[in-house]
Amino acid sequence: MCVGCVIGTLMPVRKQTLIIASLVALPIGILSFSSLRQTAAALSDPCMQWATGKKQPSGAATIRSGSLGGALVGPGAEPQSPAAARYPCSDRTSGTSTTRREAIVQAAAVPGGLLLASAVGIIGAAISSPILLLLAGGLLIIESLFTSIGPLTFLGGGLLLISAYRSYRERKKWTQRSRRGRVLALRKMVSSAQTSSTAWFVRR
Repeated sequence: MCVGCVIGTLMPVRKQTLIIASLVALPIGILSFSSLRQTAAALSDPCMQWATGKKQPSGAATIRSGSLGGALVGPGAEPQSPAAARYPCSDRTSGTSTTRREAIVQAAAVPGGLLLASAVGIIGAAISSPILLLLAGGLLIIESLFTSIGPLTFLGGGLLLISAYRSYRERKKWTQRSRRGRVLALRKMVSSAQTSSTAWFVRR
């Protein structure tokens, strides 16, 4: 027995689309939010060193490690006492080759785009909008080229595209039924009016 056929007959297309969109969007949204949270934590971490290994501009302050645990020095810096110059991040420094600007752009483009696509997919499924489902599915497929969870996002995008097509077909059927119903109602009104006018002429 076809399980999909049974589910399709027992559950409306709108509910099926909402369930599929939720199953696709929730894990992708959770992973994207976690990635954005890690990036925000790194940006707010004073011990994070950005653009390590890249040439620093002239006159920029550098971190010098030594017996004081690292002191922040630069052009015109005054000598400091060991207590005042002690660097609090000497035991937990971390660095990356990317700059802060690059990290912000990458976070907005990849996890931010995935989070946006997940939200658009759920909204499109909730209001049965094929356009929103199509946009969400296409965005997930594009984002799958730039993320480490590419197979998951590609699969989710494909499911959303299928849901968009099914939602479009369902809306088209509903429109045709509604139009057919209006035509039948109009015909009944015309027939009733003709019958009434005929009866009136007969009484005359």
